Amino acid sequence: MIHIDTMSLMSLVLVSLPEAILIALLGFQLAGIKVTPQQIFAIGALQTVVAYFIRLSPVPFGLHTIIQLGFFILILKIITGKTIEIVAVTALMGITVYLSLEAIIAPTILNLTGYP
Repeated sequence: MIHIDTMSLMSLVLVSLPEAILIALLGFQLAGIKVTPQQIFAIGALQTVVAYFIRLSPVPFGLHTIIQLGFFILILKIITGKTIEIVAVTALMGITVYLSLEAIIAPTILNLTGYP
């Protein structure tokens, strides 16, 4: 039987699901591709499940990001039916902008809150 850590599950639902949805939406907006809300939610839900199992695995830190990116591209391809080139560029655009904003905003928020 698989033990589900409720704290990890909660963080995945409250952080990973919205994050995956935002990255997908951002990528599709930047690429000018129309997707339905059902497709976006399915992408977010599947990516959250993938993230959960990747985090449970003994994959070294850093490598898990590359694996998740590969699965994210695969999920986008399956859900939207677009070509691998289109979904790869879409995923990379969304992730690049998201990570850039996070790198700018996170230190400021940590400074303001006093958390290390």
